Amino acid sequence: MKYVLLFITIILTFQNGLGQESCSTVKFVAGFPDYVYRPIYQGEIYTSAILKLEGDSLIEDIVLSDSLQYLYFLRCYPKKYVICFVGNKQNKFDLVDFKYYSIILFDIKKNIKRNILIPNEYFYKGIIYKLNTQDFSSILNEDSIEFLLTYYNLELPKNSNDSRIKYCLFNPITGDLKEVTPKYYRNVTFDGNSFILKNNNEGLLLLGDIKNNTLTIPADKHFYNELNYIDKLPDDVEIKSNYYAGKVLINNEQIQVLYLYEKEHYPIWNKLKLRVLDKANKTWSYFFIETSIISIKSFDKWIVGNTMVKDAYKNEKNNHIVFINNDWIKEKTIYGPSYASLFDADESYKFYSKGNLFLYNIYSKNTFNIETSSGNSEILLIQDEIIYYRVKNKIYKAPIINGEKLGEPELLVTDPRVPDIHWAFIAKE
Repeated sequence: MKYVLLFITIILTFQNGLGQESCSTVKFVAGFPDYVYRPIYQGEIYTSAILKLEGDSLIEDIVLSDSLQYLYFLRCYPKKYVICFVGNKQNKFDLVDFKYYSIILFDIKKNIKRNILIPNEYFYKGIIYKLNTQDFSSILNEDSIEFLLTYYNLELPKNSNDSRIKYCLFNPITGDLKEVTPKYYRNVTFDGNSFILKNNNEGLLLLGDIKNNTLTIPADKHFYNELNYIDKLPDDVEIKSNYYAGKVLINNEQIQVLYLYEKEHYPIWNKLKLRVLDKANKTWSYFFIETSIISIKSFDKWIVGNTMVKDAYKNEKNNHIVFINNDWIKEKTIYGPSYASLFDADESYKFYSKGNLFLYNIYSKNTFNIETSSGNSEILLIQDEIIYYRVKNKIYKAPIINGEKLGEPELLVTDPRVPDIHWAFIAKE
């Protein structure tokens, strides 16, 4: 009997790595994706990276995109992937006319980074279609990922029998590229046609369809043939314009969370009505959140973001900019520029937060807030009822108690690079 016990002990020791179990550690993703923004000075070259805690310090663990790659898109999906979409430069100051593009895919489960070259052209009946870098989407399944890429040939006549746009499914593992039908867009997890603050929110941007009173995929008519993205909208929704926008924030097997631009009913710009479709029962419900659509993220059952207010700055005489909330302004780091240099680039930067973070549970319908007293605050991750969030240059973790309130927060790190961290994930090491 003692030999049997000894054998079992040896086996368990071997499985645990000579008595040491694998441990989990939190890692952070830093970077500034914004294809609208163009650096004012040639020396403004930014990278993106995965950082990890070592004691009470942050160290750069993995470089995602470097100075020879122009970052169009960056997002982390905890438990699955970190995804970058980049243009490969000839030199670090090259900002346009890239010859090659890549998807940088970091597999969180396997701890593997891959740089996957994307086909720059698609050939059909002898016609050459060029890659459109500002329009791609992604489908995340349990153990796989695929990308929907768009290719254009705008030299074809608009009334041509051949479409000027081709929609293709790209498999980053095999490198296969094939033309697809509209049904794939019903499974889209996110739309890559977005930038820094907007890059935080999920899903696909849809267009209105007056004829069918529903939303359609924003695509060439040769492609979708008036295809409805959602078979039936809530009864109280009436599409009045083809430009009536809808945004799919969560799209999984159980539910779909949809934002509709219903300003005619709700004139307060930051009071959003979010619709929830129960796919099993085919029933709709809704809830209100006082925020900006540009700040919303989702983590499984949680929808989170910042309570936002308008007008981040005003112009005094001689066009001098006065910031209403200086605490919100991010300074320049190696991963991104100062927000002060971006106010003329996009409307997104003209909204600021008072330092109020919200968490909404889409199943229990409970909501609560975290007062940070700093406009430059953001939720980075919620996993296993633990929340990670940043306040200016500090990162905290805290337990969520009974889904209703935050427990005592623990300061993890203070670092000047923290304001350019927008995501986090748990890694096995």
